[in-house]
Amino acid sequence: MDFANRLAKIRKQRGLTQEELADKLGVSGQAVSKWETGNSMPDVALLGTLAHTLNVTVDDLLGIEPKHDVEMVPPEQKKNTIIRIAVNSAEGDRVRINLPLLLVKAFVGEDGKMPLVMKNDSLKEVDFGKIIEMADQGLIGELMSVDSADGDHVVITVEP
Repeated sequence: MDFANRLAKIRKQRGLTQEELADKLGVSGQAVSKWETGNSMPDVALLGTLAHTLNVTVDDLLGIEPKHDVEMVPPEQKKNTIIRIAVNSAEGDRVRINLPLLLVKAFVGEDGKMPLVMKNDSLKEVDFGKIIEMADQGLIGELMSVDSADGDHVVITVEP
């Protein structure tokens, strides 16, 4: 799918008209129309604001597929492992949590739940105990990606 069609699809999914999006961006409705028909492209400096307004990443707008590789790392590379949790909610909230693995271990209960993130419905059922287990074994990369029925998007990544 090209940029024009992708932009129109995302805008419509967010329930916005071209004029409403234009108002939020400080551009004309005609400019948005031209973007969606492929007659022009938004200025590069506007892409971050456009993505934020639509609650997507610039990569999403440009159609760049994220790298989903999961790989094993040797023990010496695991000492500073980071767990990254990214939530883009349907309501427009963007939450980013970046914690060292050792700290995540301290927060996770015996049931595998992490109270720090329990307020988000999309994370309530995540077994962080299993994520810790995988990270301890040396797995790195995007270990989980979920699109909930409510429209939330959650990604959990482990990085050395």
